[in-house]
Amino acid sequence: AQLALLGYEKLELSGQGEQAYDPDKDMVTIAKGKNFWKLEDGFRVDFSGQYEGASAMAAAQAKATAADAPADPGSMMQDAMDKLAIHNFQLAIDDDGFLARGFNAYAAQSGEDPQQLRSQAAGMMAMAPMMAGGSGIDMELASELATALSSFITDPKTLTITLAPAKPLRLAEFSEMDDPSALTKTALGFTAKNE
Repeated sequence: AQLALLGYEKLELSGQGEQAYDPDKDMVTIAKGKNFWKLEDGFRVDFSGQYEGASAMAAAQAKATAADAPADPGSMMQDAMDKLAIHNFQLAIDDDGFLARGFNAYAAQSGEDPQQLRSQAAGMMAMAPMMAGGSGIDMELASELATALSSFITDPKTLTITLAPAKPLRLAEFSEMDDPSALTKTALGFTAKNE
């Protein structure tokens, strides 16, 4: 019944993944254009990037599943996380009618106009930077993300979010950060757009 509400008789899902590993640099490259999930007549999500520290993560996962696994796997995984660093990452969501289907389905259930719902959702995204203002999040970053999301909701094309930090972003530092103000648009090499 839910599929019919979204205008589907069946769901056709596909995907692909391809990664290359450089053992000398302990670097994994997720190839652009070769890693995606797709819902036919819905959307396509592409992702790509590079990260280092894969060998530590693989070793930690192997130890965690071994018969003589340590009593505290959390600390072992934290050690692995300390070595993980993102060099760059890109996520691209290409809408192929899924947003329209979603708004139409919600409108059919609520008795509201789908275009009005879309406008309300886009308006809420546009207000997000004001809501994030006191959190320490970089306003330039929040504004760019909110603008791209609002545009994607209003006129969905391909929403692309990119991180290309000047220096690799260590996941341990990121997760332990109390003050997000250092995560500026410039430091993260952050861009967001709907084109």
